[in-house]
Amino acid sequence: MTSTKNNRAPRRISKNKVFRVLIIFLIALYVIFRLLERAGYFGETNSLKYLPDAGESSVIFMDVGQGDCILALSDDGSAALIDCGEVDYAPDVISLIKSIGISKLDYVFVSHPHSDHMGGMGKIIRAFDIGTVIMPELPEEYIPATAAFDHLIDAFERKNCDVRYAEDGILEFGSGNFEITTSGYSGESLNDYSYVIKYTYGEKSFLFAGDLETDMEYVILERGTDLSADVYKLSHHGSSTSNCSLWLSAIDPEYIVCECGEGNPYGHPHREIVAAVSDYTDRLYRTDLDGDIIFITDGKSISVSTEK
Repeated sequence: MTSTKNNRAPRRISKNKVFRVLIIFLIALYVIFRLLERAGYFGETNSLKYLPDAGESSVIFMDVGQGDCILALSDDGSAALIDCGEVDYAPDVISLIKSIGISKLDYVFVSHPHSDHMGGMGKIIRAFDIGTVIMPELPEEYIPATAAFDHLIDAFERKNCDVRYAEDGILEFGSGNFEITTSGYSGESLNDYSYVIKYTYGEKSFLFAGDLETDMEYVILERGTDLSADVYKLSHHGSSTSNCSLWLSAIDPEYIVCECGEGNPYGHPHREIVAAVSDYTDRLYRTDLDGDIIFITDGKSISVSTEK
């Protein structure tokens, strides 16, 4: 009896299909590699450690171009985000935070409602569990009618966030704390709604003031607020409209960070500010030149590493 088995040759997989599968695999491998690399798992980048060890805290200045984005991690696993940059950088910020194992942001600080500081915050809030959000209170007539601000408010409502207006006081953060100082400003300059955040861990401290400009720097100085800090983020990306000489003298920093974009059209940091800070320290770090900048402290000493 004649066999009825199908004796056709096995179906051949086309070269194009194999090529497409290979490309998809390589892209996936590259994405995984980049996430692990940013978290400091390979070769020389092992020195770029984002997570603090036991008894330590880290403060990470993320490179988000011409914008601000700072992530603070305390010794008990708490995490706080200060600003986030434009919306285009939100996926990078989210990826980095998740890659180091953070699923909750205990504090989210919005310094003021300019998109280079909070443009992607709506997306970030949707991506994490959120503790408390701190932002300035604006008179109704100065609330910005921008897509970024609308998306932020929508994210607050969707996540039922605990949103509080910035006011003078202290917020506990692991073994450290954030001290908030406001200027009481109520005019039309959104920059001047920025409030001062002083993060203290042990004997070491970090000072952030968004885009606060000189007039409000004087207001805070007149109150006798203790602004002394080991690390200072230049206000307004190193603009000469901020960072006055009395302000810098009151801070007297050992390290200075400027968050600015490479080749930005504003000339940040301004040359006169670079010259002024040289009176205090030669340790000026810039995200446009150094990429991500990571400070780690045990409360007694500070170490610094950079992406570039």
